[in-house]
Amino acid sequence: MKALARNPIMATMSETETFDVVIAGGGMVGTTLARLLSDLDSKGNPLRVALLDRAAFDKQRLPFVSQPESFDPRVSALTLASKALFQQLGVWQHIE
Repeated sequence: MKALARNPIMATMSETETFDVVIAGGGMVGTTLARLLSDLDSKGNPLRVALLDRAAFDKQRLPFVSQPESFDPRVSALTLASKALFQQLGVWQHIE
């Protein structure tokens, strides 16, 4: 989902890197939360958000898209509120 990325992704981080928020898990919820939090804090400044995931990041693919080692048959049901949120973020067309 290219629209989710605001800044370039770093495959590795130094030990001195600091973030306002660290999110463990780059699935649908973690990715959406990272995107929402990366917009602005209460003072109008972008939050520094780190999204950690066990899947390897492939710079040749779209940000936040990982390839599972095998097919995952799980299904996610989305409500109208979820659809509205994804439309607001500009990513619904990538999900549809």
